[in-house]
Amino acid sequence: MEADIGEIITVAALTSSLMLLLILIYRHANADVPRLASFKTWLAIALVIWVAGELVNLMDWSTALYRTIHTVSMALFPIIIVVKGRKLLMRRRR
Repeated sequence: MEADIGEIITVAALTSSLMLLLILIYRHANADVPRLASFKTWLAIALVIWVAGELVNLMDWSTALYRTIHTVSMALFPIIIVVKGRKLLMRRRR
């Protein structure tokens, strides 16, 4: 089975994302904040959605499904970062 450079990069990105997800899960287990209020939880959710989309793409299932999952995950990342940034800015102002 031959793999082109795009598939190799996708597999490498998936591997690193799964490693990051495992680190987030491990560090989150000892956190003091509520589960759904945690930045790490929402980042992990976005990563899981992105990994699912990439797996759909690698399996050559549905292009429309891949595009939908990819769009949702890529929209979640900036939303999560903006919300976290606003919380940090609000803390500094107090």
